[in-house]
Amino acid sequence: MTDPNTLDFNPFEKIGKEWALFGVASEDESNAMTVSWGEVGVLWNKPIFTVFVRPTRYTHTLSEKTDIATLSFFDGNFKKVLSYFGRVSGRDENKLEVSNLEYKVENDALIFEDATLTLVGKKLYFDEIDPKNFCDPELEDNYDNDYHKIYVYEIIEVIKKER
Repeated sequence: MTDPNTLDFNPFEKIGKEWALFGVASEDESNAMTVSWGEVGVLWNKPIFTVFVRPTRYTHTLSEKTDIATLSFFDGNFKKVLSYFGRVSGRDENKLEVSNLEYKVENDALIFEDATLTLVGKKLYFDEIDPKNFCDPELEDNYDNDYHKIYVYEIIEVIKKER
C-alpha cells in the first residue's frame, strides 16, 4: 500500500483530461462509470477523493448500497474503454463483462487489474447539489435538472501498479 501523502499526482490531468473509473461493488453486483469531475485532497484532516454522480446513473443506485468505492486511473491505451464506461449504462448491459477489463472485488472494493493507480475509499459524506446555491449563474448550463450527488470518500488504501 502506498501512503496517499507520497503520491505524485496532478488531479487536473488525471481526472479532468485522462478520466477515471468510479467503481462500486455490492453483495450481488458491481459497476463502474467514467468520471471527469472530481477532487483529491484533504478534508476534515483526512486524505479524500470526491466524485459527482447524477442520480439517473446506475452507479448511483449501487453507491447508495455500499460505503466502499474506488477511483481507478489507467494509462492512455484505455481511453476507448473509459469512453465506453461513460456512454453505456449498467442498467442496459454488464459493462464489466463487455469491456473485458480484468477485475476483482476485494474487501468490498472493485479493483481493476490494469489500473495504474487505484484509490480505495470509505464514504464519509454525501449531499445533493442545490442549484439555489450556485453563485455563478453559468453553472446552471451544466445541468438539465439532473443535479449531481456529491460523495466524499476517505482514502483508506492506495494501490499503485509498479511499471
